[in-house]
Amino acid sequence: MSDDNSDDNVSDEEVPARGLRADIYRSTYRCTLNILDRVQRVTLVGRFEGARIAPVTEPHEGAPAIVLGETTPGHIVARPMAAGDRWLMFGGSFVYSGDSRWPAGRPIPLHDRYEGDDWDFAAGKPKAVVPIRMLAATCGPTVIDDELSAMTDGSYRVAAFEVYDHPGAVHAADEVTARRHGVDPGTTLGAWVLGRPDQVEAYLAEQGWKHYQLLYTKGRDPETN
Repeated sequence: MSDDNSDDNVSDEEVPARGLRADIYRSTYRCTLNILDRVQRVTLVGRFEGARIAPVTEPHEGAPAIVLGETTPGHIVARPMAAGDRWLMFGGSFVYSGDSRWPAGRPIPLHDRYEGDDWDFAAGKPKAVVPIRMLAATCGPTVIDDELSAMTDGSYRVAAFEVYDHPGAVHAADEVTARRHGVDPGTTLGAWVLGRPDQVEAYLAEQGWKHYQLLYTKGRDPETN
């Protein structure tokens, strides 16, 4: 550990986001459910046994911050700081640095495997919270495209689903209704439900709406995990 302990009494909240750079050591087993699978290096920040980790260098996208914790008394593990309090598991990797200030003096198990559905593994961060939106069945493509554009900055995917068994769907059963909406008699105009595809599909399932199709999308397609 560093000899500079002048600020060891600083609270965790005041500890700068700087630490020790370390390498990730993996077996031949690779899993895309590992939050840190996309990087080779990390930056250990925070504290170990009450002492600050030496604040040498700042984390960045290619070497994100990790912190230490205990799963059971005496069993030290590392975990990505960005994961917050999510429940993580050992993903088959260890972290280690040859720096003499490296805590514990040995490789540390990396707990970065996450099986929840609220993490964007391709982007390396939690999924953006996108409220589900409803649009009337009579909305046209221009309106839908504008609404989708307003829901994403392009870094994640949003979609518009036309839902035919939604209470707001329009059934053009006669010629007068069909003419009013510019469709053929017998056509059903589904109400529109917009949001992140997985969240919308979960919502539709909760509502019991089974007759729908995805028709429009905006933003980047996430990698398959």
